[in-house]
Amino acid sequence: ISSKIVRKRKIITDMKSMLRNLPFVYSTIFFSAVVGVSLSVNLTISEFLNPNGHHLIQVSNMGIIYTLVGTISALVYAEILRKFKHLKLVILVVGGTGFVSLMLLALSVVFDQIALSYLGIVLAGNSLMGFVPLGIHCGVEQTYPVEEGNSSQMIFLFAQIWGFIISQITSIHAVSRYGFFVMAAIIGCLTIGFVFTPIHLKKSKAVHRASEIWHHSSSIKLD
Repeated sequence: ISSKIVRKRKIITDMKSMLRNLPFVYSTIFFSAVVGVSLSVNLTISEFLNPNGHHLIQVSNMGIIYTLVGTISALVYAEILRKFKHLKLVILVVGGTGFVSLMLLALSVVFDQIALSYLGIVLAGNSLMGFVPLGIHCGVEQTYPVEEGNSSQMIFLFAQIWGFIISQITSIHAVSRYGFFVMAAIIGCLTIGFVFTPIHLKKSKAVHRASEIWHHSSSIKLD
């Protein structure tokens, strides 16, 4: 059997395994929704804020701040995950922050408060864009020993689908004034649902177990 056929069979087997893993499926939907909302915020912020008379430069500055804070936060969260093992708690805190940020943006549109817009953008960049390493890490942990490449591809496939759907919903003129409320409702509901989702750190446990076996075998050889 050629290596290509073996590889295809392995991918199909991995996909079936992931789709049967309900906590992974829900976590992936959650992560995909966050990525979708993040893309939607970045693409539609001018549509939401410009009608309220905000200067184009202010809206442009918000986009820069959003991207910059998000990039830095992604790096910070990746480092936090290496030292702080409570993955579920971190995700819930970030998800809750994302909900708060979207509510601030929604209120800034309704009441035309530019200060709320800036605060909301900073928190949104921190939580929504910073969520990327958390979602990938969560997926890899739950699907172990499935190859990381396969689980990551599955996650980003869902993310692209959600991103398109959410951006279409929030860009409709009839709901554009309340677009951030729609996004906040999506993130809020999924964050609450994640509270009841069991998260199994399979990879971390396997690595820890292997490390213990190695140390034990090393001590036996020294003796």
